[in-house]
Amino acid sequence: MGFDLVVLTGQRPADLATRWEEALAAQGLQVEIYPGFDLASSKGGFVPFRLDSAPRSLIGMDLTGPNVTGFELYADKREVTLTTRYPPLVAEVTMQCLGAATLAAITGGTYEDPQRGARYKGLDAIEAALEQIAKVVASAKPSAFIQHPFPGWAALGIDSASDPRTVEIGAVQTGDS
Repeated sequence: MGFDLVVLTGQRPADLATRWEEALAAQGLQVEIYPGFDLASSKGGFVPFRLDSAPRSLIGMDLTGPNVTGFELYADKREVTLTTRYPPLVAEVTMQCLGAATLAAITGGTYEDPQRGARYKGLDAIEAALEQIAKVVASAKPSAFIQHPFPGWAALGIDSASDPRTVEIGAVQTGDS
């Protein structure tokens, strides 16, 4: 069982990875998406991000250094689904919610929360994501505030020299494993 968010995308810019990092930075998340990320050729799976800093209000804790976090992502030509497991880790839900909201904003698309039966566009998507994050941070158990130190892309099985286009599920262990 997991938590899903869906983005019905509009136009997908060629520089999506860079624009996504910038949009997340504007929300306070200093991240680097894995080298070579390309939504157009993604086959689905875990999308890792290096998380360098984030406000305590968004992840419920102070980072002790760079962390690896992310979400599962499945895409077709129009729809992108971002998934995290349940029970969630706070940093993963934060990345998922703001990842979906900023992706919708970048592409001129719609942020859908099937759990609530709600759809949002533009700034309303960002506000909906921040509202969901606040609820998760406030209600999370101590086990949801786990940090996964970032070991480097090579240690995660990502060879930046070969410019990978997908990361298979299982290449990065998430959660309590």
